[in-house]
Amino acid sequence: PFRVEVTAAKVVDHSPKLSLSGRTEADHKVSIVARTGGVLTQLNVTRGQHVKKGDVVAVLADEAREAQVAQAQALYDQRKAELQARRELIDKGTLPKLDLVNLEAQYKAAEASLASAKAERDRGVLRAPWDGVVTDVPAEVGAAAFSFTGTPIATLVALDPMLAVVEVSEQKLAGIKVGETAKVRLITGHVVRGHVRYVAKSTTNATRTYRVEVEIPNTDGKIPDGITSEVVLSLNPVPAAQIPRSALTISAAGDVGVRVVEQGDKVAFVPVHIV
Repeated sequence: PFRVEVTAAKVVDHSPKLSLSGRTEADHKVSIVARTGGVLTQLNVTRGQHVKKGDVVAVLADEAREAQVAQAQALYDQRKAELQARRELIDKGTLPKLDLVNLEAQYKAAEASLASAKAERDRGVLRAPWDGVVTDVPAEVGAAAFSFTGTPIATLVALDPMLAVVEVSEQKLAGIKVGETAKVRLITGHVVRGHVRYVAKSTTNATRTYRVEVEIPNTDGKIPDGITSEVVLSLNPVPAAQIPRSALTISAAGDVGVRVVEQGDKVAFVPVHIV
């Protein structure tokens, strides 16, 4: 027999940390495209410009659409005047009441045609769908888009909130929950905190990993889209005990573990998992 030094180990719940390399990604990104034909007469944005929701980005002009609105407006005004004038005659009994039904139908048809013409004209006015920053403007003033509706005019990204995106292996996925806090360390040295917003339910085919998104605040817009980042996630708590590194040993079978004192003051080897 020989003497050994022992120390008590208390088992408590411990939340392991998972550190992964990823990148930032804009929460929203859209290419603003021409929704109709015309000539690009106004381009109100440049690269790097901040815009608000509803701001006019560009205008596509078409004389034919303006003519259609003018024609529909004239017909509407005519039908409205006819309805008002003949309604007075019908009320006096000069004209049969059946005429009123036809006049009202003609008036409503003219009103619908005017609304349709204005809607088609307004399709040439391109507006920002939300607050963001313009990252690309491939179009030029004077360019015609008569034959290719869908031509990109500008690219807009929303920088607040920003996402930090990582890929997680299936072994670690079960420990990540939506709503859990996370720490994001950018390659610039800037450290921010956020929360897990999304955990994928299907794998990425190329890597067989799962996409996890961490939402982080970016009200000042200083965090750019696509920058390298390190994301530290908190996994589900597990029972663990803190022991000195010197207490770890390796068994004859190559397993990592510790030696414990059992009943009868006998020393035994117990394999452990380092968390």
